[in-house]
Amino acid sequence: MLELILIAALSGHAATYRDSAWTRTVYYQCAINVKGSKGKIRIAAVDSCEVYFNGELLGSNPDWREVREFSFDMKRKGNFVGVKVVNLGRGNGSGLVAEVEVDGEIYPSGLDRRYVVWRWSSSPGEDWLKKDVSKDPNWHPVQLGDMRLADVRGLVDPRTRPVAGYPGGTDQGGGTLVLKRLDGENLALGQRAYDDHGSDIPITDGVVRLKSKSWQAPDPNVLNESLYIDLIERRKIDKVRVITYGKEPQDFRTNSLRGYSVLISEDNSSWTEVAVLHGIEDYEETEVSFAPIYARYVRLLINESDNINSPVVAEVEVYGPGYAPEGTFTSQVLDLGTDLPKNFGRVRWKAEVPEGASVSLQFRAGDEPDTSDASWTGWSEEYFRPGEFFQLPEPKRYIQYRVHLKLGRTTPSLRWVEVDYDRDIPATSALAEVSPNRVVMGEPTWFDYKMRLVPTDLGIKRIAISTPSMADSVEMNIHGRWRSKPDSLILEFDEPITQANCPDTLKVRFKATLYGATHEFRSFLFSEGSENPLNVAQGRSWKVVVTDVMRRILELKTKHAAFSPNDDNQNDVAHIEFVLAKVEDVKVETEILDINGASLKSWSTRLSAGEHFLEWDGRDRKGKLVPPGLYIYRIEVEVGEGDSEVASGTLAVVY
Repeated sequence: MLELILIAALSGHAATYRDSAWTRTVYYQCAINVKGSKGKIRIAAVDSCEVYFNGELLGSNPDWREVREFSFDMKRKGNFVGVKVVNLGRGNGSGLVAEVEVDGEIYPSGLDRRYVVWRWSSSPGEDWLKKDVSKDPNWHPVQLGDMRLADVRGLVDPRTRPVAGYPGGTDQGGGTLVLKRLDGENLALGQRAYDDHGSDIPITDGVVRLKSKSWQAPDPNVLNESLYIDLIERRKIDKVRVITYGKEPQDFRTNSLRGYSVLISEDNSSWTEVAVLHGIEDYEETEVSFAPIYARYVRLLINESDNINSPVVAEVEVYGPGYAPEGTFTSQVLDLGTDLPKNFGRVRWKAEVPEGASVSLQFRAGDEPDTSDASWTGWSEEYFRPGEFFQLPEPKRYIQYRVHLKLGRTTPSLRWVEVDYDRDIPATSALAEVSPNRVVMGEPTWFDYKMRLVPTDLGIKRIAISTPSMADSVEMNIHGRWRSKPDSLILEFDEPITQANCPDTLKVRFKATLYGATHEFRSFLFSEGSENPLNVAQGRSWKVVVTDVMRRILELKTKHAAFSPNDDNQNDVAHIEFVLAKVEDVKVETEILDINGASLKSWSTRLSAGEHFLEWDGRDRKGKLVPPGLYIYRIEVEVGEGDSEVASGTLAVVY
């Protein structure tokens, strides 16, 4: 369900948009691999579906609780049912149930891919309704879905099971957005399988039709022969399914294994038996289940033989419980209830995040519903904490978000996403550039910041420019005041900048110093009384890089190099001032030594590029005042694995 929540704000046009449902469209194709003349399909899907046969629309079913039947005439070959399913995220589950009937024989949806093969895609491509998509990388085998079969009326075959595709590895069918379950997903599909000689064998390609590739034993005496599957990574598994090659009952009887054991390993060397099957009589396919266990390698050891027939295996499938390790969900393009330009504000979400799991969001925005339009921004950096401001250029008409879920102890669960927005905007467009674009690290530099504005009648009362250090000596070509913070320059105007008093280009000149490798001079516009910034679009030259600097410790100096720690409030503490360059969150260790090099005190902290100062109160590590004399201070900065940079100086203690 989509909710538009109006909130009290300084402007009558401020609002909050909440998305608490996760609408998604998934496309399905069923390839019918049996011959016949008359066909039917009985189908229902969460929450609604359109049904096609060989490109022709058969009809639709808007109610997932009621199966609808559609008839069609079979061709000699190339028969495909296409289904477009729209899931509204209302908690009704995920996927579809279907029964394909050809000349009276029923082929229910489920994991059996021998006669009808269901695949899914979120990007179906052209002509998907009437061509084989089995080799298209955008199409994937279905896994078991999640529908309340007791609520579905009209099914005929008790074998029918729901099947589903989960784009991005996420599932919204339960009403919240979670990682998809792995139940019913063949973990062996597409992974390498091989025999005792290390030769690849085609038993994990997902194709089980009569003419598909398979593994055939070299002779009837197959006792102790093994088939191996490499799952590529450590996975939790609890079931192995073996499908025999054949078409007629006699084929299955002839080709079936007679008995086998399932062994697992994490290193392909040490093996543990987890299941045994003897005296097989279900010749078409067999399945063994066992307690969930982690494994990378799965081994099928043949432990029984009739010494008459050489068994032929079409497919070996491996299943496991739990959730996908990570997944994404991309929302529809949202206009937030109006297609007018908007100033987006804070973004928030409600989620349950178990230990070890994470939820993050990205956003992008544009002026047309089509995300390929040139007005659309790229995806933002990831938001990990709800309540942060929107980070992309504004104003924009449309917005889209992308959710990233990562598995922890169990799956995280996202309940809703909110976006604040305001239709009262200070400017319809703004573009900023800065020069120069290359500067010397650690040296004060004059910067010229230019902004081309198209303000509204509401006007711009304040501009904030992100700076790499405290800015000073500020000049601008419009009357106003300025104040500097360690990371920004704030410009405030006596009268809001509107179309009536706006210069062609707003020019600001100031001094600042770069201590990191780069800096992005982002800027933000505020209307009077608003704390919701309008992000300014950046021109071609808005990022500044520094020329190479070899050292990380710059401008090392002391204030009160001679000090008297006698508690008289005059020169009681020595100040060690320094600048760090080209580092981020590194360990900085400070040590005080006597003139003979003996260590008296040391402490450490973590710092990033910028101006810093440390203090020493004249006491050793035991808290005792040191005697008068000359002392050495030593600063060591971590600059890489096992590498550091050191700078030192002297201090004098006097009484």
